[in-house]
Amino acid sequence: MKSTGLQPCNKSRCKTCAMVYQGTEYSSPNTEIIYRVNGTANCQTSFVVYKLRCRFCNAFYVGKTSCPLNKRVNVYRSRTKAGANESVSQHAIKHGKDFDECFFVRVLQRLREGQATKLHLEEKEQIKKLVAFKPPGLNTYR
Repeated sequence: MKSTGLQPCNKSRCKTCAMVYQGTEYSSPNTEIIYRVNGTANCQTSFVVYKLRCRFCNAFYVGKTSCPLNKRVNVYRSRTKAGANESVSQHAIKHGKDFDECFFVRVLQRLREGQATKLHLEEKEQIKKLVAFKPPGLNTYR
């Protein structure tokens, strides 16, 4: 893996690899501030704060997962396919796309395993600094 950012795991059955947005910096369309990615991760990494970015517009979503990132992406995939009434799923449906066609994924921050409280706080901090609760952000809470 590279020194920072999200890399594909390159496992033969991983569908998340095709969605990986690599790079060491990220920003929000709601601010002009550029941030650096903190940590190195791949599709199999747990305890990460991530950003989903729409391939068709400026929409984005900030989330966290304590399970492997590819497992969390699988949940989005199935909820979108089921037409779930959630902001991420509905956004993909609005574009007439499935989840994989609609979004890129990138890790903003990686934490050590077992840091559940810190993971929750870091997600809230990223939502706040990227202003992900205001359009084109898709987060519905602060």
